[in-house]
Amino acid sequence: MSGKRVVIEITFAASLRDHREKTAVQTCFVTPATALKIHGVLWALELQGAVDQWREGTELIVDVSQAPGYGLKAMQLGLRSVFYPKDQPAYEDLAAYAKALGASLYSHMPDVVESWNPNVPHRRRKPRQPTTQTSVSESRKNGHDG
Repeated sequence: MSGKRVVIEITFAASLRDHREKTAVQTCFVTPATALKIHGVLWALELQGAVDQWREGTELIVDVSQAPGYGLKAMQLGLRSVFYPKDQPAYEDLAAYAKALGASLYSHMPDVVESWNPNVPHRRRKPRQPTTQTSVSESRKNGHDG
């Protein structure tokens, strides 16, 4: 990607609905370092799909520095751009796989100018109803032998 661009840290595709770009510059989204390890390979692929639909020419760079194995699997499944520091032991292997798979491997993360952290709804659990246990004597009063 060349020219002026806005680099935005993003974790959830829900962020895309809430943000409308005010200028015509290209946008590059990057993920936090812990995101791939926490959310997994399918999350990265779904986020890439959401970014692709948001605007043509927008790039997503997934930080695989804390989960290079997940990064490799994601590239094998179609992830196009990843970040992994050049000074890490698996860099040469990831670079070879990225080249063979047609993916881009960045060794320097672009400077983030904005972070989108929307309130993501969490599933609430229903309060548990206390279970009532019938004592043996109450059971017998009601005509039960147990």
